[in-house]
Amino acid sequence: MDKASNPSSKRRFFLPIREKISSIKRQPSTSSSSPSKDEGSWPKTVPLLPDGQMQALVYHHEINSMVSGKMYCWTYISKGLAKLGQKEVIFTVRRREKTEAAATFPPGPLEWFSILYSLAQNGQIVDEFHQTRFESSPLLDRLDVRLIIYYPPLELQHVPLSIIPRERLQAIPLTASEAQVAQSYGVMRVISHLGSSERYFPVMPWIDRDRRDCVASWQMKGSLRDQLPMLSFLGVSCVKRNTTISVYIPRNAEPEIAAEVKSSSATTVLSLDCFPYKHSDSGMVWHQGITPSPRAYGTGTSCISLGFIIFCPQQDLDELRLMEDGVSCKDTNSSPNEAWIGHAS
Repeated sequence: MDKASNPSSKRRFFLPIREKISSIKRQPSTSSSSPSKDEGSWPKTVPLLPDGQMQALVYHHEINSMVSGKMYCWTYISKGLAKLGQKEVIFTVRRREKTEAAATFPPGPLEWFSILYSLAQNGQIVDEFHQTRFESSPLLDRLDVRLIIYYPPLELQHVPLSIIPRERLQAIPLTASEAQVAQSYGVMRVISHLGSSERYFPVMPWIDRDRRDCVASWQMKGSLRDQLPMLSFLGVSCVKRNTTISVYIPRNAEPEIAAEVKSSSATTVLSLDCFPYKHSDSGMVWHQGITPSPRAYGTGTSCISLGFIIFCPQQDLDELRLMEDGVSCKDTNSSPNEAWIGHAS
């Protein structure tokens, strides 16, 4: 299995990265079959496997963005993954209105559903913030897509709730440049740049096949994350509410984090890479030269999701300081154990 870790990590805490496309044996697909609906009605049902075990719904609809304005998209919804213990997956693709008719939706997401079905049959399940990376591929009509992040459910404008599965993941593809930033500086840093590019919090659900890279590694030059080792555990989140910092740790990550804290000396600086918090209403955007630095984006300011937390024990004073898109916590407590009890929840 092809895996990768955050290169800045002191130890290699692997994130679930799945196999490359080229190594996967695909299921026989019938995605080229005619949809079950007539040309003017939506959704359209597309069979993906001959035995009917796997289908997809495709829905053509409108989405509004504060930056791009009104656009039309296709939303692809898998039907059949849940029977294998895999959450259903959704792709939303922006339509090229000048060159693409509504009925001629691209096949890339349908092929991806078949790949996910094959993986699930082999026990390879993707979940929130898991990633799939691959070499150059014509997926989504962009040769530079290198990474897909499986994001928690996002709101889909003008898509009937009756066809949206409750347990689902939203596929967020990243370009080669963006994937490099995500792997070196954390998922949050890329998600915040992608979302702020359309002023859409936390991130827009649609894929624009013609957009430019939202961020590049050269913009990260001088980041403190280049010098500071960070531990990465899926699902760990950090938020700022007024002057309070809260760290949310999934139960499955508690034993590893507790072991790391206990094995550290009383003066060890501990740093955690953080993922988007599901109840936040804003996030932070940072790159070299940005003004203000960092810059907030979102729908409010009551719960700000941060990209990392640095804990510094045995300091002369208690102090919280925003640094880039994260926070530094200086604490006068006598040990990392006592301080984490005070900050984590």
